[in-house]
Amino acid sequence: MAYEFQVGFDNITNLSAEGYNEREISTLLTKAQEQLFYSIINPESNKFNNGIESTEKRRIDLIEYIRDASCSVSLNQTGAHKYGVFFDLPNDFFYTLSEDAYSNLQDCKESGRVNIIFDTTTLNLAAAQFIVGETVLVGSATYLINSGAGNNFIMTLISGNPVTAGTTMIGATSGAAGNVLSVTPVYSQLLIKVIKHDEFSINWNNPFKRPYKELCWRMDYSSLNPNTTAKRHELITDGTYHIVNYSIRYYKKPTPIIVPTRPTFPAFVIDEINVPSGFAGLDCELNTGVHRAIIDIAIRLAVAALEETDSYKIKSTENLKSE
Repeated sequence: MAYEFQVGFDNITNLSAEGYNEREISTLLTKAQEQLFYSIINPESNKFNNGIESTEKRRIDLIEYIRDASCSVSLNQTGAHKYGVFFDLPNDFFYTLSEDAYSNLQDCKESGRVNIIFDTTTLNLAAAQFIVGETVLVGSATYLINSGAGNNFIMTLISGNPVTAGTTMIGATSGAAGNVLSVTPVYSQLLIKVIKHDEFSINWNNPFKRPYKELCWRMDYSSLNPNTTAKRHELITDGTYHIVNYSIRYYKKPTPIIVPTRPTFPAFVIDEINVPSGFAGLDCELNTGVHRAIIDIAIRLAVAALEETDSYKIKSTENLKSE
């Protein structure tokens, strides 16, 4: 990418402009990557008006940055609204793709089923494993595994007394065995509605728009300590239940693109990453299909910084023919 940046920059300036050093090229490529990121998230800012996952290309452009996380309740709840709870987001959080929340109310559609977690110290996942669809035995009780994997399964009691924590289950087909760590009802999954802060005040007393037992509100909130801890989401219920699990699928913050540096080049910092002399470089993590689009943006930024107005206009026109 550094090489193609230099070739493109020299071509657009006809070798008449002074070149950029390693730190400057790294900064331009990183800034270009960020601009591309925002243009995909906000489709109105790109020429095709194609947003996240709107086309096959968009589905793979940022695929390397997709992550999952189970969010924990924040230790500091200062400022939370009535019936609201802050949840900490991952430290590398950038943009929410989807989110799931579960209340402590039992799902009426899952009546008779329980969520069973096995103790991994007694369950050898490298040997026999429980199979979805098989029956498992514990004393005189029999359960049917409905779904799950690893050490977490949803089961239905077929006969006998309900299982309790500490007992041993054995798979009738697989022969797998493990001690039960916990037994809980199958909780209700909530609908999550993202609202703005002014909507909270407007709709809180509206019985037709406020949260209810199947829906909670979500609002964005700052990190507890800027630049050192993750941002937070606030989930708000109607007060008749509480949230037992909140998880998200998200885009992580883009990692900077850092080109290799010479052994004599001074050390520098970019996006809180220390770059020593003779650094081997940090490649772009995005799908290779967008690398040249990033390079094109970086070249335009570089030419604009040199106030090569005419060349910049030419390059911008050429870019309309590509990504």
